[in-house]
Amino acid sequence: MENLAERELFTPLREGGSDASNTERELTSFLRKACQRALDLGAADAIPLSATEIVLDERVFLKCLVPVCSFYGRNLMCPPNLMPLSQFRKILADYSAAILIRIENPQGKTTKETGRTGDLSGAWRSADLSINGKAVDQGLDSRYFQALNGAKEKLLEVIERTEAMCFQAGYRFAAGFSAGGCVLCDQCVGAGGSQGCRHPFRARPSMEAMGIDVVATAERVGLELSFGEETARSWLGLVLVA
Repeated sequence: MENLAERELFTPLREGGSDASNTERELTSFLRKACQRALDLGAADAIPLSATEIVLDERVFLKCLVPVCSFYGRNLMCPPNLMPLSQFRKILADYSAAILIRIENPQGKTTKETGRTGDLSGAWRSADLSINGKAVDQGLDSRYFQALNGAKEKLLEVIERTEAMCFQAGYRFAAGFSAGGCVLCDQCVGAGGSQGCRHPFRARPSMEAMGIDVVATAERVGLELSFGEETARSWLGLVLVA
């Protein structure tokens, strides 16, 4: 695989790369440093991308409801407790660049049994591990489940530190997004409760929760994702930079 951290970034942002402004050159240089920082923290990939490469799709929200996700309406970091896609689309238009961060999940069996029926329920349980990293039945291999959550916590750590690096460098509108439903607490305080989020500096909405088509966005930068049982899985997060 090519060194994705070195991919050309601002070609689609501005015609005439040699005439790019000092601001763009400074941002390009910073993005490479931030990507390297994420790799040093344990990311498998840290890829700069133009904000125009981030794919939004209304159908992402449909999959929160069909079949209904257990996080829907109960988690502060999930719909409908977040801004609508129409508002996020307007906000995203003000950004020029971002960093896509990938953390490798452990390889292993999702269940103690090797067989699985071919119905929607079984397929969704398998995919739910990739999306949320949460136990959905008692057949899960507990060690594999713990390893999945460990990888997800690593993603949150890398996102938080990368976002902090951006903020300290003067990119005050940097904003990070994680993967799947937030699992920092055994039970979220939930929307409308008297208590605020227990982890405001770590908890982040997922890319999906903002209406981002994660698979299509990953493909734009040369990453292929799969939710198959026998394939390696990854957590993907995003940091909007400037």
